[in-house]
Amino acid sequence: MRINPKYIQVIGDAVIPLLGFFIWNWSLYFILIFYFLDLLVKEIIIQLKTKKTRDYHFSQRTIANNFPWFWNSCLSFVLLIGTIYLAHFILSFLHQNFNPIKEILLFWNYKDMGVEQGYILVPLLILAGYMQYKNEFLAPKMFERISLSHLWKQHLTAQILIFCFAALTLAIFQFTIVKEVVLVLSIMGISTLYQFVKLKRN
Repeated sequence: MRINPKYIQVIGDAVIPLLGFFIWNWSLYFILIFYFLDLLVKEIIIQLKTKKTRDYHFSQRTIANNFPWFWNSCLSFVLLIGTIYLAHFILSFLHQNFNPIKEILLFWNYKDMGVEQGYILVPLLILAGYMQYKNEFLAPKMFERISLSHLWKQHLTAQILIFCFAALTLAIFQFTIVKEVVLVLSIMGISTLYQFVKLKRN
């Protein structure tokens, strides 16, 4: 039985942060930075997908020039910034002297096998995002079949769920402080489950 490579990719996306936390001594914030970078890459990719889809449909005269791309982009950006803000607010509950600048520098300069991981991890995330865009969107010519509304609905649904999870976590922290390992496993579990459900529906 042949395993769908997309499922392997989902598992791989969860394994890297887990290895970082349990083996490479990543903190919760390290993992969140990893996810923030991934979300930023996704913001770039959705713009590439939008441009490719718009260009194709305009050339075929099969789409009206009234899709609210600008407002969808603004909403997506606000949700991303809101999620990052909530995450930092949550971390201030966990660590009284939490310093995001210091943590970002620690993340970037953390050495694995003598190489600072920032110079490896960031290009890898960008490359992985582009290869996914190329193999799952360009190669099968998804831009010929998908509508802009459906494309953005998928993207914004994921953004809203992530924001709601951050808001719910902050609400829980008003009553009790959750251990980092619980938060890490919750983030990995919910993210992986969502990806699997999304693949099954597609």
